[in-house]
Amino acid sequence: MGAAFRNLDLTDAQKAQMKSIRESHAQSVRPLAEQIHAKRKEIREASAGGTFNESLVAQKLSEIAPLEAKLMGERSRLHQEMLSVLTAEQKAKLEQTREQRKSRWAGRGNKRTT
Repeated sequence: MGAAFRNLDLTDAQKAQMKSIRESHAQSVRPLAEQIHAKRKEIREASAGGTFNESLVAQKLSEIAPLEAKLMGERSRLHQEMLSVLTAEQKAKLEQTREQRKSRWAGRGNKRTT
């Protein structure tokens, strides 16, 4: 989101609103991301040294799933709040940038298959 929003010629007021929105969401996003990171670390440790504890890995994966769902929800709310700050022209420019990025990525995928 950051780089795409930087190219929209935001006003100082919009930049301040964006910063405030990011900071308010960081309080809810950071703990979720930290919990997911810790559980993924436990999964890596469960397979370290040539051993594999399948039940522990399954347990951690089942613990991660709802955390990732919450994280996705928080990120979606963040994105929607940030979009609400933009003008119609800025939203159009953002969409154009996304489409260009998709085209570039699609082109890269075609190069690998030929």
